Amino acid sequence: MTTSADVMPRNERLEVHYIAPTQFVPNSKLPILIYRNVIPDPGDHNGTAAILEGNGYRVDGFYGCYDTPHYHSNTVEAYAFVQGYTTIKLGKGPRDEDLGNEFYLSKGDLFVQPAGMVHSMIKSSPDCKYVGAYPQGSPHWDVRLGNEDPELVKTLKEGAAAVPIPASDPMFGPQGPLIHIWKAVSEGGNVPDRTKCHQKGYQVPCCESPK
Repeated sequence: MTTSADVMPRNERLEVHYIAPTQFVPNSKLPILIYRNVIPDPGDHNGTAAILEGNGYRVDGFYGCYDTPHYHSNTVEAYAFVQGYTTIKLGKGPRDEDLGNEFYLSKGDLFVQPAGMVHSMIKSSPDCKYVGAYPQGSPHWDVRLGNEDPELVKTLKEGAAAVPIPASDPMFGPQGPLIHIWKAVSEGGNVPDRTKCHQKGYQVPCCESPK
């Protein structure tokens, strides 16, 4: 089976962004990850799905871009973009006053978000399509809209925070950047510095721990 380590594009880049929780949605202390131009052949949709599956992720399907804010309290989620582009808004539920955080994603990019991260695709090309993938063994995703009552929000925040870190990075396997970054943040030790990057063995830059 082809893996991302077998065929890697040039000009790949990893972005790490932190999205704070709000009163109404969990978001996460774990950062979202954007892998730029990392999919070897986005036009090969089945091949892209096979890479994710080979790295321990369950592929649930190919999806168009969805503009309603929502989050999944029970699973990590990865999007591998195989067509078109979108602007995704993160961190803002329907009752939040904050403007949220917007990121442009396009064909060839991989986006990974922790459980509880509210998201919506606010501006997309008509052909926007991505592979939706979830760590093997994770439950089928729930859908929360950010309009739940306060007691339920508290329970959902606790549940999202308890979702385990995946055993594998969707593109780079067990030694990939997701594992190193999320474990460092979750353990509260050497939290990666979001501004300093250096080259690692898995071929994309990863945020470095502060000295």
